[in-house]
Amino acid sequence: MFNGLGVNIMYPDFNVQYSLIFQRLNAFCARPWNKKVATLRRDSCNTPWKTVVSIAGIFLLVLTVVQTVFSILQEPFYSVIIEDHCIRQLPSL
Repeated sequence: MFNGLGVNIMYPDFNVQYSLIFQRLNAFCARPWNKKVATLRRDSCNTPWKTVVSIAGIFLLVLTVVQTVFSILQEPFYSVIIEDHCIRQLPSL
């Protein structure tokens, strides 16, 4: 009889505490970035192998973008070097 006295008792500020946690959780889940990170973790990082493959894929994608940017930036410099080299060789002929 005494063991069941406190089973269904509600605390006076239980609803306030619960509603604050509920509001914070909904605000956190409503952010688009958090949704995308959760989807990435659920779909691409649920096993160690998928995690390694995902990291390697992102790393290769970053390297590809860096290589593309540097190849675009270096294009005018190659033509200047070739023109300078040809101009320097002409007087020595």
